[in-house]
Amino acid sequence: MINSGSMNPEWFVGIVEQVEGRNGRVKVRCFGFHPEDQQAVTTDGLPWGYVINNNFNKMFNWPEEGQLVFGFFMDGRDAQRPMIMGSIAGEYNTSLP
Repeated sequence: MINSGSMNPEWFVGIVEQVEGRNGRVKVRCFGFHPEDQQAVTTDGLPWGYVINNNFNKMFNWPEEGQLVFGFFMDGRDAQRPMIMGSIAGEYNTSLP
């Protein structure tokens, strides 16, 4: 059975809150998916996501905590399997409207 996210991935922009580089995982608070209030959903409550490494070598920089990133959820609106494709450089207003 094909997962609905495989057919309709959900894109996101979010802020990295935790990095576990040795396993290639990060936790991202995604705008529009996770509440901005960290009391409502703590960092521990965010799903682990994987960083897509597209340079095929051992020189890879993991995103840092507080960095703005973008990606998609492999499971669509269930939003439990994030894949991080890259970071967004510069300073941005990261508060939700």
